[in-house]
Amino acid sequence: MTLEITGAETGDQLIKLLVKVRHNVRLLDKTRTSWRQTQAIWQDALKNAGDDSELKDRITQGIARCKEAVMELRFDEIEIGNFTMTLCRHLDEKADRESVLDALNVGRAARNSDEIKKYGKTTADLIYVLQLENSSDRRGEDWYIPPLAMCCHLAFMNKMKTNPEFDRAAHDVMNEVFNGYWGEYQERPLLERLTGAAV
Repeated sequence: MTLEITGAETGDQLIKLLVKVRHNVRLLDKTRTSWRQTQAIWQDALKNAGDDSELKDRITQGIARCKEAVMELRFDEIEIGNFTMTLCRHLDEKADRESVLDALNVGRAARNSDEIKKYGKTTADLIYVLQLENSSDRRGEDWYIPPLAMCCHLAFMNKMKTNPEFDRAAHDVMNEVFNGYWGEYQERPLLERLTGAAV
């Protein structure tokens, strides 16, 4: 998946990139569903494998491949989240607002809401703060997180866990907000930041 912004794109080209990104995220989701269904089939086969160790080994390899594929898709989502954050800045500079709203499939009611007027100043606000992507198609689904918003959240969490400076900044801000609940910051190795446990 090649996603790139050179800075020379027009507003229309950036809108097309946004649509391409939305399409790619949906393909990733369908692919993940397919891998998970395949994994479920392998797991059912393992239950019925009996004492055939050769068959069990083959099935176990199939399950491991499915898990690996799902993990690879997660990294693709993180990549899309990082790209989307960059794309948002460029869209704000060069694309007209109605085209962005159309490309995100933001419903008419949401476009005229007080919430969007107050908190929806940027494309980033629309995508991962207000989560208005595809809002015209998801009436009544309060707990649904739109795909691009999920990718941006994953990218944010990945940065927070893999970047020691970000880890420190997040700790300090959380301490400030929650009255020092987490105590003094202690630098942690990458593996501990990723797993959340001492290694």
